Amino acid sequence: MVNIQEYLIGMHNKHIREPFNKYVKSITNSEAPEEQKLLNAIYDLEFFIEKATKCAKEFRETLNLEMQGNGVISFKGDNSTATLVKATQTAQIINADKIAELRPDLMVASEIRPDRTEIAKLLRKGEVIQGAVLSNGGPPVLKITAIKNKTNPYAKGVEENV
Repeated sequence: MVNIQEYLIGMHNKHIREPFNKYVKSITNSEAPEEQKLLNAIYDLEFFIEKATKCAKEFRETLNLEMQGNGVISFKGDNSTATLVKATQTAQIINADKIAELRPDLMVASEIRPDRTEIAKLLRKGEVIQGAVLSNGGPPVLKITAIKNKTNPYAKGVEENV
């Protein structure tokens, strides 16, 4: 398991500090013409968003692994809830020709290929389809949901937050 505080600071220094500082510098640059200041702010903010998104993705992966490692299925934070949910099972096509031969109704018309969504639905219901098996879905997937209240400005669907 990782030391979370050291990890957070390290990731901040790796991904967030420099792009954020560049953004702040671009909006506080009193020597640049107004249009250039705006253009620089847009560029630096978009770069910051890209880095912040990458950082959040890595945080998500680490949280997922930490929860799995600690056996935690769900917990509530100040603004959201993290829950490990079973990954969706998908159809893995082993022999498309066999499916086309025995179940042409499961082939997509525009392209001669199996309809994976429909096959997965039928396999989940227990139907046996020669040429296809159901995957186990992989490891649990982390689901984070916002807690809808008046104090969370980022919660979606709460009119008080708009």
